[in-house]
Amino acid sequence: MKNTLTTSKFYMEAFKINKIIFDDTNLVSVDIKSKVQHEWLTATLLFDFALFNDLMRHAGDMGEKLAILVSDKLISKEQKPYILNLENEEFIFSSSRILLSYLSVDNMNCFYVETISPLSYLYQVRNLRKNISDFSSIHLKPNNSFNTTIQELSRLYTYYIALKELNLTDAAAREKSGLQNEYLFKLSYQAYNKKISL
Repeated sequence: MKNTLTTSKFYMEAFKINKIIFDDTNLVSVDIKSKVQHEWLTATLLFDFALFNDLMRHAGDMGEKLAILVSDKLISKEQKPYILNLENEEFIFSSSRILLSYLSVDNMNCFYVETISPLSYLYQVRNLRKNISDFSSIHLKPNNSFNTTIQELSRLYTYYIALKELNLTDAAAREKSGLQNEYLFKLSYQAYNKKISL
């Protein structure tokens, strides 16, 4: 890939993890695929373990799933370094903004992660169309992906109802269930009531 980046540092907000390599030291090597300035980039990101933990923490259920895989490796008796091959898995991270810097001007495919900050829910919703477009080639088959999305929307509304039954206000229940966006709330309601065809 030619270097179209104009600065030595830049932000990334969505990427798919293909491989993770780590041991019991402080560094985690993560092979990723992302679209940067309209070009696909395959790169290695180097995280301090604390920042890698932040990445997983900001990613909700998917981050918890990855954390379990990492923990299982750490307590296993496998030979170090530990390697998680995730190329055929759906570990796409789009809930954080990471600041990257080049490790070397001669290597355009290896970066150090300087900071991680969570993206607001509204910002994630605004990025949803672009992220789906960018990663459509590595998502599940369209029918399965659509069905899974509808089921997830229905679960969000089910959670919202449960929170309301616990006497939370409508605003609080929407916030905790991730349904603050009015359009997303309506979609989840329709999925829950099976008004969206599966």
